[in-house]
Amino acid sequence: MTGVQTCALPISLFDLNRRREAEEELRHALELPPELPRAHLLLGIIYFDRKEYRKAREHIRKALEINPHLNAGWIELKRVNEKFN
Repeated sequence: MTGVQTCALPISLFDLNRRREAEEELRHALELPPELPRAHLLLGIIYFDRKEYRKAREHIRKALEINPHLNAGWIELKRVNEKFN
């Protein structure tokens, strides 16, 4: 199963504003190898929306560690870092 396939359901749930279900699916996806940067990014966004900024930053940073070319990750990292300034 590819990263795209693994993240398809959580992305759909996220888009439908079913964040709790998306979080569960993303956590499950992260238990499977290889690590998925988009799963970490989406979890970061979910935590940001809940105002859990430390968790958000942790997952967004992990996404960028795995794939530093993930442009959305840099945008989200800037957004979460603004909450710490």
